[in-house]
Amino acid sequence: MDTTSPIIAGNPADPDAATLDTLVESAAVPPTPAELPKAPAVTTADPAPAPITRTMTGTILVLKRWSPVLLLPADPNRLALTVWTMPQTDETVLWLSDDAGKVQQIGSSALPIPLNMLVLTPHTGPVWVACPDATVSVRVSYLAVTR
Repeated sequence: MDTTSPIIAGNPADPDAATLDTLVESAAVPPTPAELPKAPAVTTADPAPAPITRTMTGTILVLKRWSPVLLLPADPNRLALTVWTMPQTDETVLWLSDDAGKVQQIGSSALPIPLNMLVLTPHTGPVWVACPDATVSVRVSYLAVTR
């Protein structure tokens, strides 16, 4: 008998130990890609809500004079603009333009038809009005939609 080799109890060729190990613990092998846990599907959130809009309304009485009146200042966020005039006589015309100097010349300003709406969409610049040839004052109303 060899005293240098360790003493092994039992049968080393017996497969019972390996069989018991497979029942108790799994093999330390990395999982295949199909066995990996799946990440949850990313769903896009609802689109951002549209910015809130507001209406700016007003009515002014434009007196008979040559000095122009600023109806609305420039607004880069303006979405729509509607202007209508209510003169007291049919001959009274309102002059309308985007510049105070242009509204003083009939050739460079708009002359909206009395009692009709003038839609200026998508105009974002200033709006000047004057009625130098009026016999009486002219009532001007506006409705602007802006963000």
